[in-house]
Amino acid sequence: MEQVQRTVQLKAIHWKSGRKKGFKPRPVQELLHETFASRVNAEDRYFVKQGSGATPTRNCTTHHLHDAGTTYFFEFLTYTPDDEPQQMTPDLSSPNVELSTGPMTNEDGDPVELATAFQVLACGDVLLIEYRSGSGGSTLLGHYLTAMFRRQYGDKYPGLALMDVPNAAFKDAINRGGGVQSVSMKMLKLATENTPKFGKRLSDTRGVIRDAELVSVVFENRHAPLNTDDVIDALEEAENETGVEGVVVQLRDSSKLTGLHKLKVRKTFSVADAGSGNAARGEMRLRLGVFLSELRAKKDGVRVLDAQGRIIK
Repeated sequence: MEQVQRTVQLKAIHWKSGRKKGFKPRPVQELLHETFASRVNAEDRYFVKQGSGATPTRNCTTHHLHDAGTTYFFEFLTYTPDDEPQQMTPDLSSPNVELSTGPMTNEDGDPVELATAFQVLACGDVLLIEYRSGSGGSTLLGHYLTAMFRRQYGDKYPGLALMDVPNAAFKDAINRGGGVQSVSMKMLKLATENTPKFGKRLSDTRGVIRDAELVSVVFENRHAPLNTDDVIDALEEAENETGVEGVVVQLRDSSKLTGLHKLKVRKTFSVADAGSGNAARGEMRLRLGVFLSELRAKKDGVRVLDAQGRIIK
């Protein structure tokens, strides 16, 4: 049987709790169980993320749900309505959406994909997400889950963003370098209500000088290391398209770190091809479960997650 390569990324759920003092979220699998239990068909779980500028509108839903108790599996389905031939618009009136796995081409004979779907495993404070290009990825999924939880819980639950989790190599690099001496970053976009803390503060600073197109700042301590968790937060924002960019970390031994793209918790493996490059759903979910177990287990004396799916810092 033909095989396809798939990469799975670990994402941490960051709740934008803001003024909600004492906010304590429940495990995400419990929230998904309650949110989807009464939303039987795909149309009940439907959400439209309006586009702006060069970003197209995306239609989203979930299907092939599986509640495993301590974990929750689902498939996230997205498509751009303007790209959909009318006769190929997905039927959302049943629990699962039927998608063609056969090859499709446009008027020029080039291959096209009707919709993009990827597998997700939810547990505790994290999600394991299959990476698929052209899907909107974790940013779109964060908007979707925010909308679904607000439908279920109203203002009780704030918005959320899905953040990368740095692996042990990143933290080891900081330790080998004697800690972080300085962090520089810049902000090009104006903040919105969903912009996390670093982007919001940089945007506010930019507004001090009228007509400024960007603002750059440097945080530095020449006598002691900066707080590692704050440094990681800044890098996560830069990697998640929030407007913060150009983050450069200088360590106390003068070496520099410029991103997380090679230092995220992720895994690539081969799975059976279910047709047109789509991974076999059952095998993909099995691999997600195995990866979760690996993250809970100790490797070289270190665990990424505890038994409840919480990140160990």
